[in-house]
Amino acid sequence: MKGLILTVILGGTVTYVNAIEQSFVKPDKAPIDIKDRATVLRGAVHFKAQCLTCHSMKYMRFDEISQEAGIVPKLMPVWDEFAWGGNPPPDLSLVVKRRSADWVYTFLRSFYLDAGHSTGFNNLVWHNTKMPNPFVGIQGQQVLMVPLSDLQHIRGEKRWSELLELETQGAMTGEQFDDYVNDMVNYLAYASDPSSLEREKIGSWVIGYMVVLFIVLLALSLSYWDDIKRKHYQSSDK
Repeated sequence: MKGLILTVILGGTVTYVNAIEQSFVKPDKAPIDIKDRATVLRGAVHFKAQCLTCHSMKYMRFDEISQEAGIVPKLMPVWDEFAWGGNPPPDLSLVVKRRSADWVYTFLRSFYLDAGHSTGFNNLVWHNTKMPNPFVGIQGQQVLMVPLSDLQHIRGEKRWSELLELETQGAMTGEQFDDYVNDMVNYLAYASDPSSLEREKIGSWVIGYMVVLFIVLLALSLSYWDDIKRKHYQSSDK
């Protein structure tokens, strides 16, 4: 059992480290707040419109927010192992838990034009990704401002925004697109562990209960020792 637990922990650690090492850029800090239901719901709506065609969310089939946004089983794609040349789009229910919110947040904004790549775009976080750029219509087209060969030498030293330049404006402004991605990543963070909100609520009650119990036990203890001292003094007087 210990070996299994260690394998799971190390496996998750290796995955996260590999994700960081393959990136050319420093990850941006994702502004996550899964307690903000309005933001999570907007992100779910964005996901349904932008991602559900290719990516499923199999662990969110009965979630209230996902249902409200229209992320339902009948709309989720089902791919066999040979789809997309043997690289079918993965389910994204646990993508933030596996990769981290910062990784996903940076990845979604780091696509750039690359005529030499099969999809016509590449990504600074996941180089040579098979995923097409889903945001070209709303973000616009970004171009790399340094030669591709230089990325190896500056790996991890710069942020994506220092290496990419918007060549063609999309339907959204930069600020609008950032808000759009923020909401989507917030939903993915929520989807990776929706029960955390309930755990926090229960945790608050448990802590409150423990505090009250401590006060009651402290009062009982003081009363108990006070009674012992009183009896001791009474016996000494005799």
